Amino acid sequence: MTDYFAEIVGGTIKPNQEDYSETIFINPIKTFRNEDRSKMGFCTRVLLEAIDKNPDFWKKYI
Repeated sequence: MTDYFAEIVGGTIKPNQEDYSETIFINPIKTFRNEDRSKMGFCTRVLLEAIDKNPDFWKKYI
């Protein structure tokens, strides 16, 4: 799994099936708010910790 920050402006996402087989866009706070973080993957935990510290930090990347 890899985290990316993106802004949806339209169109359809079509993974190339070599590097990625699936893509989804989610709000990590809504999706993982009440979940046990100790059972999550490292990149998800790091992302959620960064969002906890500064909910708008990701906006500088898009």
